[in-house]
Amino acid sequence: MLRRTVVLVQALTAVIAAAGVVMLLVAQPPPPPPMPVRAPGSTIDLVAAGRPIYASQCESCHGAWGEGVYAPVTIDAAASKAKFPDPEVEEAVVLDGRGQMPSFRGRLTADQVEAVVAYVRTLS
Repeated sequence: MLRRTVVLVQALTAVIAAAGVVMLLVAQPPPPPPMPVRAPGSTIDLVAAGRPIYASQCESCHGAWGEGVYAPVTIDAAASKAKFPDPEVEEAVVLDGRGQMPSFRGRLTADQVEAVVAYVRTLS
C-alpha cells in the first residue's frame, strides 16, 4: 500500500513538472498590436501607438513606467534621451538587442519600433 502511494506521488510529480517545463517552453509574449496605416505625408500619434506595443513587448522586463522589473537598466525619458540623443540609435538597440535585452528584429516592424521608442522617450 505504501509503495503504491509513493509510486503514485512520484508519477504525479513527474507529470506536473513536465507540464511546467512545457508551459515555460511555449510561453511567448502576445503579438504586438497592429500599427495604424501611415500614408505618405500623414502623421500618427507615435506615442499613443507605442503604448500598447510597450505594454505587450517591453513592460514585463522594464515595468509599466520604465522602473525596471527584470531589466538591468531602468528606462525613462531622461535616461533614454541622455543615453541615446538620437532616437535612431535607440531604435537600433531595440531591433538588434544589447546585453540581456533580446533583439526584436522580426517581431516588430520599423514603424512599431519607432512608435515604442517615441513612447519610451515620454516616460518619467
